[in-house]
Amino acid sequence: MCTDNAAEGVILEGAVETERDVERIRELIDLYEKKYKYKLGKMGERMLALEDPVFLLRPKVGFGLWEKKFATTATRWIFN
Repeated sequence: MCTDNAAEGVILEGAVETERDVERIRELIDLYEKKYKYKLGKMGERMLALEDPVFLLRPKVGFGLWEKKFATTATRWIFN
């Protein structure tokens, strides 16, 4: 996963699984469409019908950094 600016990197490591809970997928679609002001249309329908996969990352470790100030901004998070 990453930010929209590669110089402000985020790396997440963990297990990935396929989301099968249609209500959670619906929440994701609603949030996505609201944030990006874009209707997923057929793609969203296929996700809700479990025809197209939706992946869920359960992070274990995360790293973040700001390239220009790496020495003072590099950060690590550990998730339980």
